[in-house]
Amino acid sequence: MATLTTLLAGLLAALLLLAALLAATALLLAGLLAALLLLATLVLILIGILVHLFSSLMRSNRNQRAAASFRSVWNCTVRAHTD
Repeated sequence: MATLTTLLAGLLAALLLLAALLAATALLLAGLLAALLLLATLVLILIGILVHLFSSLMRSNRNQRAAASFRSVWNCTVRAHTD
């Protein structure tokens, strides 16, 4: 009888350990997901800033030479990545 009680106590301890391990894994995955969402948000903000700067540079009449140079570099970069 004592062996059966010991076996059941060990089984319960193993199940509790497994539950703790699953909870820790879930927390780790939630943290990784939060980090990825933060990184995606920062990348989108950076893209928004670059688009805003690019569009304001294109609209400016006094910086036409700089805009043409920037457009040339942009087109070369886009072509290099799409070829």
